Amino acid sequence: GMACTVDSCDPDAGCGSVAGALCLDLDIKPAGCPNSVNPGSQGTLTVALVGMPGFAIGLVDKTTLELSRADGVGGFVKPVSVKVKDVAKPFGGALCACHKLGADGTLDLELKFNNQALAAALVLNGVPGNSNLALELSGNLLNGTPLSASDCVKVTP
Repeated sequence: GMACTVDSCDPDAGCGSVAGALCLDLDIKPAGCPNSVNPGSQGTLTVALVGMPGFAIGLVDKTTLELSRADGVGGFVKPVSVKVKDVAKPFGGALCACHKLGADGTLDLELKFNNQALAAALVLNGVPGNSNLALELSGNLLNGTPLSASDCVKVTP
């Protein structure tokens, strides 16, 4: 039942799980709370793929990264820029919990997404105002290993 595993059950062998996509931390609007997104606004949305000890952010294939809705509605959007920068800290709280954790001395990937492209691709105008919506960043490492990271936005009118 964990997001980063593939579970299976066999009547003879029992149940088990194996590692699925490499799961990492995602921080939408690093050091900000709440992660508000207005579908009608201009500019960009900053998202951080959070680096962690034991995981070198340089192993990520930046060309494969895309943001989508976790509920599968809409399509996906690619970042307009990707920079290596220390902007966020791993967060062990619940998915839509709010935190203002900033830089921690470990490099992250700072991604910028065009707000208008994001709103169109993720059908944000159809989301009721002040609703939390889980977004997922997916992509691959340079060796082809899939990765996944999630955080929530609060869609504002």
